[in-house]
Amino acid sequence: MPNNKFTNKQLLIIDSAVQVFSEKGIKRATFAEIGARVDLATTSITYYFKKKEDLATACYLRSIDRVCQIVESVVHVDSLAGRLKLLLRLLIEDHIAVQRGSKPPLMPFGELVNLSQTPYAEVLKQFMEMFKRLKTVLSSYDQSTHQESLPTASTNWYFQFLWLEYWWFEYFESRHKDRVVNHLLDVWSNGLFFSDYSFNVALADKALLQLNQIAARKEDKPVEKILVAATNLINKHGYDGASIDKICASLEITKGAVYHHFDSKEELAEAAFDRTIDIVSGVMSEVLKQDLNSRDKLFALCYTLIVKQVDGTMPLISSRVIRTISLQHREKIQNLHRKTTNEIRYLISDGVLEGLLRPVDVLITAEVVSCAINSAFELKLWLPAMEQGDFLAQYLRPTLCGWLPPEN
Repeated sequence: MPNNKFTNKQLLIIDSAVQVFSEKGIKRATFAEIGARVDLATTSITYYFKKKEDLATACYLRSIDRVCQIVESVVHVDSLAGRLKLLLRLLIEDHIAVQRGSKPPLMPFGELVNLSQTPYAEVLKQFMEMFKRLKTVLSSYDQSTHQESLPTASTNWYFQFLWLEYWWFEYFESRHKDRVVNHLLDVWSNGLFFSDYSFNVALADKALLQLNQIAARKEDKPVEKILVAATNLINKHGYDGASIDKICASLEITKGAVYHHFDSKEELAEAAFDRTIDIVSGVMSEVLKQDLNSRDKLFALCYTLIVKQVDGTMPLISSRVIRTISLQHREKIQNLHRKTTNEIRYLISDGVLEGLLRPVDVLITAEVVSCAINSAFELKLWLPAMEQGDFLAQYLRPTLCGWLPPEN
């Protein structure tokens, strides 16, 4: 049985590894880099973890355990809003500890699928138990309708926003944590749009008719098919896990068909990132020039960028994989996220001033909406049978009109 000294050294190595894996991704991180942060040689690391995958597995399990401890700390609170408020407070305190260096960051979950079968199954089992527990904590069971108020779609969104997209908190000083919690609860409870807003899908489709026509013409072209496959695989496996072999297998084509258009995987990835930037920029450009009020423009922007990912016609590189990609590509995706979020802020500000949207914290609400767009690709993974009507009811409307039911 390992003694305390052995266990403490293991935890020291795990905490160091999480930091390196977060910065460089699992594939590019080395034992030498991990050991250098805790003054250990590579041979010392291998005494505790024979393979890098063993260490990555331990990192995932430690991060999952940390999330579970936070979730379990709110179980005793009776109301859904009360549980969420305490959950937010504990989470933000955890992020503050990370920023101050007293805790390592959480392990990025984007590369989890790249583990080999046995460790993947072990981590996935614990991950799903954590997710189910989070769903229970964030649910409010209605005895009269026998329905949960927060379905899987919203639980996934909360997980994305709270644990995977938490860079938004870096915009706020730690002394403002109470303000951040209260303002997040306001927009989650009451929404940005007034509850009587009619979701005019035809309006959004009409506003983007030209863009949709261009996308339809591209859809059957070989290059577009390759870029779409690369985008989906990068989102699912991270950059390192999205191999040319996997791309070819998903399309049932030869490597020669890929290399006919791209000289290398790096060039293909560059084109996939540029495609995401072009789509988002094109949608924003089309929406902003329409003769619509700011609220309808915001709806058209959200509807298009979310629904087109759900139906598979316009998959986008998610910022969730940002830690698995090169610094050059990372900067591109970060810049795109900032640009999109800024446009959302402008639309929200205009809508509030015009009285068309609720008076909300513009900075925080823009991050909430931006995260909903960025996390949309996950919906097909969690809910592959989701239809457009379900998507509108379970994801888009709650994002814009409020997730939480009114308190009795």
